[in-house]
Amino acid sequence: MRQTNTTITGQIPEIPALSSARKAGLLALLLLGMMSGTYAQSHDSEDTLKALPANAFNLSLLQNTGSQFKIEITNNTGDSIHPFFVELFAIGFDFSQDCILQQTINNINLETNIEKLWGPQFISLGVGDLPPSGKFVSTLGTVTSDPGSMMKVRLFGTVNHQNVIWVGYLKK
Repeated sequence: MRQTNTTITGQIPEIPALSSARKAGLLALLLLGMMSGTYAQSHDSEDTLKALPANAFNLSLLQNTGSQFKIEITNNTGDSIHPFFVELFAIGFDFSQDCILQQTINNINLETNIEKLWGPQFISLGVGDLPPSGKFVSTLGTVTSDPGSMMKVRLFGTVNHQNVIWVGYLKK
């Protein structure tokens, strides 16, 4: 048997040279792709959600009985919030069937909402506008209540064309 030290290599077929028109087209496509990506990224800051500090709102429990309670939310931001949305999540209790009993802003009854959704453990209200130092008060009906029950409150809105959020907890 004969032994050799030469290696056998395969040949790679040659890739036909790209024409200058194809090169220019690929370069243009690459540049357009980069420009559109840069353009899309430049507008991300307008759609961001800003978390407000803990002292932006005061959350108080004004009344607490077995079948209802009254909460007050005070705007401490110094700016009007428009639109103003309130989400309430029940923890350890349930809301009644017709749980939204009364709502006011600065002692003026709210007749309509821009949003009003509710269930046994969730309420979402859109009240329109909450001015600086404005007070939103709502009386809510409950069915059950466990010891140590509480409520998570999330507030959304727009301040100076910036979307904002605030989260607080209230022991019932």
